[in-house]
Amino acid sequence: MKRFSFFLALLITVSGFAQAQMDISGRVTDNNGQPLSGTTISNKTTGLSSVTNASGTYTIKAKTGDVLVFSMVSFAELERVVGSATTINISLQSLAAQLGDVVVVGYGKASRKSLTSSIISIRPEDMNRGPITDVGALLQGKVPGLNITA
Repeated sequence: MKRFSFFLALLITVSGFAQAQMDISGRVTDNNGQPLSGTTISNKTTGLSSVTNASGTYTIKAKTGDVLVFSMVSFAELERVVGSATTINISLQSLAAQLGDVVVVGYGKASRKSLTSSIISIRPEDMNRGPITDVGALLQGKVPGLNITA
């Protein structure tokens, strides 16, 4: 019975080490090899996420078998399963030809037809003219219900 207990404890310890989280790092580029800053990398298994810096590099915690999701506006989303390698370099494919109206909502992205709130579009020629000191002055009085304060 002692040998079985020892073997069981050893097996649990070894499997615990095999499932330990590690730092996965890499670089995200576009079709032309240019770095993509602001790309979101999400661990689908744990919910952790990271964002690439100006040079397109990232670091995220994951373990073998976790699924990493690479996403950025106007690029195809890509999923990679974490193996034994600690470096995963990704090249995202552009979707520029397939984009319709994309609306930035401050915390995500949505297509214009799927939004239920009102949307106002202002063309450059409709903006205020004269000595403008900030962006708020360009829009002052042009959007119903929009209050701009300093």
